[in-house]
Amino acid sequence: MADLAGLLLNREQTRDRDAVLRLRDSASATYEARLALDKTTTRTAAATEVERIQVTSTGTAAASLAARHKWFIENGSGNFNEMHRKDVIIATVTDASEDATVQYSVMKGGTLTQVFELKGSDQTVNVAGRLTTTDGVASGTVRVVGGRANQIVAASTAITNTSTETAFSNGAYTIPANTMKASTSIRFRAFGIATATNSTDTLTITVRLGATGVTAQIVAQTIALDVADNDIFVIDGLIVIRTAGASGTMVAMTQHSIGVPDTATTRQDSMASAAIDTTVARDLTVTATWSVASASNSCRLDIFEVQIE
Repeated sequence: MADLAGLLLNREQTRDRDAVLRLRDSASATYEARLALDKTTTRTAAATEVERIQVTSTGTAAASLAARHKWFIENGSGNFNEMHRKDVIIATVTDASEDATVQYSVMKGGTLTQVFELKGSDQTVNVAGRLTTTDGVASGTVRVVGGRANQIVAASTAITNTSTETAFSNGAYTIPANTMKASTSIRFRAFGIATATNSTDTLTITVRLGATGVTAQIVAQTIALDVADNDIFVIDGLIVIRTAGASGTMVAMTQHSIGVPDTATTRQDSMASAAIDTTVARDLTVTATWSVASASNSCRLDIFEVQIE
């Protein structure tokens, strides 16, 4: 290649490396060493094989045999450290029934860390962090790609013997900083039961979004109802972020009911434009408030689902 001042090809007999091809450019600061693969084909509308990476085992191939690509870059101390790795792994070795997994790792804080995985066996994509998007906008706060963000898998601890507004033990989801941007939608659903009640004491269920605790902005709230044993509450809501940033804004619409199953009245409500700081983590929280502190008053949260898109 004309761009190369020197070409070094050597074979190193080691356990892990059979052949190494090194391209080195030491004569010019203008041209960099490169390896170009160029193939001419008569095909006009079909794939043409240009590069093949093949791994052969001297033993019997088993699951986890892999072909690995590594990228090394010199750091500020002059050391060459691995910055990126791609592994193509055979997970199922049965002939004609093979499954493969592709894993991508990058350097993070001085440690090579797997961040992405494609699994052929169940056609899933696993991401270690968060998938974000700018929606094609060159600037502005990115947001997390939509999907279910939270779902509880067990009933909460009962809220009982208190008249203070109290968050359910599993009734808070923290939305990470900068997740919300203009047009982000947050959908939530909460369901629970008044397992025990006292006299004419009332129960109110509230959903808040903002700072941690029970002082954040109210986005949904049931009426205060004199509930009976095994009465239920259901809240469905949609929050839309209108503007992002430290002085962001949001609006919401909700449907909620509390009372006897099948007969409780469903009410529609809305929240006018309210302030929300999207540059910091914000909590979406479900709380309960009994009108009287009594050991005979008890309620729990059974479902709390959050979707962000």
